[in-house]
Amino acid sequence: MLSVLTAVPLGAITKEYIVDNFEDSAITTSLKWEFHGAIKSKIGDSLKTMEDSLGIKRKIGSNFLNISGKTNNWYVGGARTKLKKVIDPYTHFSIMIQGRGSNRSKVTVELSEVVLQDVIREMREKPDVYSYSIYVSWTGWKKVIIPLRKFTNKKKVVGNRAFDSKKTSPKWLKLEFLNDQKEGPITLDIDNVKFVTLEKI
Repeated sequence: MLSVLTAVPLGAITKEYIVDNFEDSAITTSLKWEFHGAIKSKIGDSLKTMEDSLGIKRKIGSNFLNISGKTNNWYVGGARTKLKKVIDPYTHFSIMIQGRGSNRSKVTVELSEVVLQDVIREMREKPDVYSYSIYVSWTGWKKVIIPLRKFTNKKKVVGNRAFDSKKTSPKWLKLEFLNDQKEGPITLDIDNVKFVTLEKI
């Protein structure tokens, strides 16, 4: 059974922007996702269900993105995609992650307005990048829902670091994959990457 991991009470979803649910089995078509580092990616196929409030199991999709690889100084690699919508109308980021339990991993979600290829230029211009890290220590599928205000600016060390959709408009979503071991394997699955608006309760 799938469970939900969140730090706040949740209301019903009133609006959503699905970045990718991988049901089309395409991950690199038209640069849909760009991968870097030592990760291997492939589409997995396994029927997933979730029990609703009445205890009835309902299908929530079959395809997902499998990420695997070996760490190099804890880092494995990353994946990024260009957002097709502004995220101002949404309040939360939502993602489903299947962990393996035995190899603890960390998924860092990053939102940025630009993607710089040149490291020196990036150090000089220091673009705003807002991030939130998810520590995956469970086995099985979990839906992780994160308030966008919990994303913090990596550039700032003092002052207000919280994400504010009124002041910035991210155009890129990036997922970084790390392990809690300096050297070792990592395997996890992700699905239903989306931005949502939740009603207040």
